[in-house]
Amino acid sequence: TVAIFPNLEVSGARSGNDRFLVIPLTAAAEYQFPGDPRRVVPFVRAEAGVAYYDYRVRLDTATVVRDRRFGPAGAAELGMRVTPYLRASARYRLFQAYDGLNFSGLEVNLVVGSLRLY
Repeated sequence: TVAIFPNLEVSGARSGNDRFLVIPLTAAAEYQFPGDPRRVVPFVRAEAGVAYYDYRVRLDTATVVRDRRFGPAGAAELGMRVTPYLRASARYRLFQAYDGLNFSGLEVNLVVGSLRLY
């Protein structure tokens, strides 16, 4: 069974006057492979949607790029549910590159706990 649900996250960093903030709002589709729910269950997830980008980055002594805009966002994730409240995964985030800046990259996640609103 494939579960489809909304996903909202916040990613950002600041160093001195440089900063970036990315807030993706995506639709996520997750498939958990069949098996005994009392054992480790592998899963795959894909996400697609839109993100808000807010950044100010000094590229060199004379060049500062800054902007606030919306653009595409997505992700692909492969992981395992160890228990109903413990998940481990690797996710590649795909964000739009702007002004020579690329916010995409690989994440390794360990999630403890679960909040379900549905």
